[in-house]
Amino acid sequence: MSNLKDRLKLTIKSRLAETSLMLKQEEFSTAKLSRVIEIALSDMKLSIKRGVSIDMGGWVEKNRVSGDCFACFAGCVMLETFSVEKDLTQEYGPNFCLKEGMKFIGESMLRFHSLDQIRQGNIGQALREMYNHEQVSEYKGWFRSVPKFDENNPEIFFNDMHSIASLLREKGL
Repeated sequence: MSNLKDRLKLTIKSRLAETSLMLKQEEFSTAKLSRVIEIALSDMKLSIKRGVSIDMGGWVEKNRVSGDCFACFAGCVMLETFSVEKDLTQEYGPNFCLKEGMKFIGESMLRFHSLDQIRQGNIGQALREMYNHEQVSEYKGWFRSVPKFDENNPEIFFNDMHSIASLLREKGL
């Protein structure tokens, strides 16, 4: 009887975790840009704790020789919120598919591209990636110098991204 109880507890725990992950994915896919940045920052911090190296050159890449995993700002969301296996390679490019056949399409992909623009300081372009051009035409050309991510001092990048998220939130974006 105890074994059955343990299996039921494990099944319930597993289902709750799946439901929680699905809710997080749904939140990301529908969130405003300010919230998308906050989710990405949280996921980036978690990825770093799990040993992922930050490299803004590709979404998610695993070194086949060393086994090291590298991810960019948006790639950390792919790893943590979307539970992507650490076996994506840069060769998939911006319109990649996962090996299991899952595709990032629609709203999630727009948000990944927006995060890529944000980390470069292209706030206006990030907004155009996510929203109707007419809705954000007043922000065309909105650019801000953003510090590059430095693994020895990540707080500089984190603080700047929080600052951008706050500016966007004030504008209802």
